[in-house]
Amino acid sequence: MTWRSWTPAVILLALCTGACGEETETSQPASAAAEPPAEAPKPLAEAVGDERTLKVQVISLRRDSAATIALELALLNTSSEPGSIDLSQRFASAAPDRGTLADVYLAQARANQGRKLFVLRDGQERPDTSRDLRALEAGQRRVVRARFPAPPDEVRELEVHVPLVPAMRVPIS
Repeated sequence: MTWRSWTPAVILLALCTGACGEETETSQPASAAAEPPAEAPKPLAEAVGDERTLKVQVISLRRDSAATIALELALLNTSSEPGSIDLSQRFASAAPDRGTLADVYLAQARANQGRKLFVLRDGQERPDTSRDLRALEAGQRRVVRARFPAPPDEVRELEVHVPLVPAMRVPIS
C-alpha cells in the first residue's frame, strides 16, 4: 500500500474525529455515568488554610532539569456551605501577578540556611505558574503548577510556603 491509498481513510477519520467527537451542552457521554470518578493521587503533604475551608495538597515536587523544580498543588474548597473562595488575589499580592501563584515560594529547611526559592519568571516578567485562577466553588478541586529555580543537588527536601497556609515539608523526587 502506498500513502495515497491511505489518504481517503485518513481524511474520513479526521472528519469523523472533528464532527463526531463534538457534544452538545445537553449530551452526556455514555461512560460518564458508568465510571466512578478517578481517585486523586495520595498527596506528599497537605495543610488547611487560616479560614479552614481551603485545603492545599502537594501532589508533586520534582526536578524538571538541573536548573528547575516543578511544584504541583491541588486546591480544595472543603466548605459544606454554598459559596466560593476567591483565588485571584490569594496567591499574588502585586496587581500584575493577580491570578497566579507568584507569592508561593520554596525554602531550604537547613538550620540557619533558609534560602528561599521564588517562582521563575518569563521574558515578560510574568510568573511561570498556572494563570487565571478563578473562584473555587464549595467541593471543587483544582490542580495548579509553578516552576522554581532548583536548589543544589544535595538538597533532598524543601518547605512549600503558600500564603495563609502552614508550611509543608516535602521530599524532592
